[in-house]
Amino acid sequence: MPAESAPRGPAESGILACPLCRRAVAELGLIHGRRFHHCRGCDLISVPCECHLSPEAQSDRYARHENTEDNVGYVARFERIVDLMRSYCPGVRTVLDYGCGPGPVLVNLLRRAGFQATGFDPFFAPVADLSERFDAVTCTEVVEHFARPRTEFERLRSLLRPDGYLVIMTEFHPGPARLADWYYARDPTHVAFYSRETMSHIPDLFCMDAVYCDDRHLAILRRRDPA
Repeated sequence: MPAESAPRGPAESGILACPLCRRAVAELGLIHGRRFHHCRGCDLISVPCECHLSPEAQSDRYARHENTEDNVGYVARFERIVDLMRSYCPGVRTVLDYGCGPGPVLVNLLRRAGFQATGFDPFFAPVADLSERFDAVTCTEVVEHFARPRTEFERLRSLLRPDGYLVIMTEFHPGPARLADWYYARDPTHVAFYSRETMSHIPDLFCMDAVYCDDRHLAILRRRDPA
């Protein structure tokens, strides 16, 4: 996603704020050549916008990923998503894969499983019809690329029908002390890192309910609307 201006703190001008919950962040210093911040409120770890790659550099890196149906391990991760949706997302028919990438593997798997699936990606599938709301939105290995997580999660919620499901896959971070040894933080396109605790805050921030969350990388949320 294109880098945008870093948000400022809600109380004092000049204080950087968490791009997800807007609370003040702590500096973690320079790691893998980039600066990192940690929010003690929602536990998000983020990279400030001046350390983000340009959109052109991001697109080039994404295009070189070997994420195809020939990659057995990659497909197995997505098959897990399909299985979880069958178990925890009743009544789902229409699905949007948000950030489908250059090879829409999950879209194809969902269609074979009987869902009406559509792929959207700002770089590789930007013309998808987003005028209708969906029963579910999948976001796999995408939220870590969000330059402005709060804005993006608001958009994701807006794409769901009432009681629709948001399915997220992203590696949960191991804590600030272990960030330097974590492979996920070395990818220069990764700028937002979530933990299981972060996933527990997201429902309250965006008027959703937690449906499922494991200890590694998967969460399912359901849109909640006033009665």
